[in-house]
Amino acid sequence: MRPEARAKYKDQLAAGKVRVIERDLYDPYIIACAPVGITRLMAEGGGAGRPFEMIHLPNRLFFHYERDHWPRDVWMDGRQHRPDAPPTWMGHSTGKWDGDTLVVDTVGFNDLTWLDTNGRPHSESLHMVERYRRLNFDTMEVQITFEDPEIYAKPLVGNTMTLRRMPNFEFTEWVTCDDRIRLVLETDVCKASAAWEFEAYCLRREKGLPTNVPAAGPAPPGY
Repeated sequence: MRPEARAKYKDQLAAGKVRVIERDLYDPYIIACAPVGITRLMAEGGGAGRPFEMIHLPNRLFFHYERDHWPRDVWMDGRQHRPDAPPTWMGHSTGKWDGDTLVVDTVGFNDLTWLDTNGRPHSESLHMVERYRRLNFDTMEVQITFEDPEIYAKPLVGNTMTLRRMPNFEFTEWVTCDDRIRLVLETDVCKASAAWEFEAYCLRREKGLPTNVPAAGPAPPGY
């Protein structure tokens, strides 16, 4: 890891050793309900990786992740990456077969996700290669290599993950920051520390006036 990135990464690790909340304040997923990116989709979720499925279509593989129900296309028709494509959370993926190994090549990421829970960073130059190989009918392994010359002095090879087939499994609903969304929706803004934009609404409600229409009144001069 290059010096600038290493310094930031050390700060995140140090915060995690002091208080959980301090470490969480670094995590885009915690502070902003942001997408976690491909590797954390596969390796995290409730203490363990959440399931995903790979659906074979004529010109692509469609990955469907239970966590946040993220869709991902891996194009298998020989197309190249688009050099003019804007950076995205999941990047642009193409795939090919190398013998019995599926090789997925992805570029075009934004720099807003982490490579792992500890917070290993990456830039928009990230190039990720996944290698999926089926060991037997029920077992598959995947190894991921990261190349990012802006952050890392050499390629970073992740640990091999073992995937198990889950027959007859049904996905459950998974919503990003579901607990926080429910809290916001169930909070009475007039009883909580209301922001200024709710002041007119709360005043009308207090007076028993309709709250679903704007207050009537003369138009301002020059309107």
